[in-house]
Amino acid sequence: MVLADHQPEQAVDREPLTYSGFKVWRLTPGATFDFAHRPTCGYYLRSVSNGVLDADPYHGTPVTDCGLPTGTTLTESEPNDTRDTADDATTLPSGGTVTGTMKSTTDRDYFAVTLASGRTAAVHCDVPAGYDADLYWLDSDGSTLARSVSNGAGTNEALSFTRTAAGTGTYYIDMEAYSGSGTSPYSCLVTTG
Repeated sequence: MVLADHQPEQAVDREPLTYSGFKVWRLTPGATFDFAHRPTCGYYLRSVSNGVLDADPYHGTPVTDCGLPTGTTLTESEPNDTRDTADDATTLPSGGTVTGTMKSTTDRDYFAVTLASGRTAAVHCDVPAGYDADLYWLDSDGSTLARSVSNGAGTNEALSFTRTAAGTGTYYIDMEAYSGSGTSPYSCLVTTG
């Protein structure tokens, strides 16, 4: 959902548009948006400058978090380079965030999550410009069930997975360095519904 709630800097016939800081809400599958009571949080900002839209208008880090409960961010704790040493994100509420860095060109970060039957998990990762990271959704045996391997440093990654088996299962979010490394953190929003 996009909201232009203020005047653009330039909107003249036959001239390129310049409009700074319009609001964007990213909705997950099945989410609703109440136009009559529009949220005042949870959006990120994008701009058009001289007719050119910001890179990657479909993803961003929200300016505000809508008052999510404290403790909704889980920062990696090394070593978490295998499923056996994965950081435990099983108590992270929907809309929580996992963060970490790709400290080397061979770094892998694992986060354990659970998902009940019929539920869908969506993971969206904002990747800093210093490196290219790929995102995988693994089952408890380490098999890849979904992946996002967009090319280029600073390119965001996103995937979703729906559990069809009965009961609740343990899965792993696997962020892997593809090229480059650095100390700037990536941030992955994890939603279930």
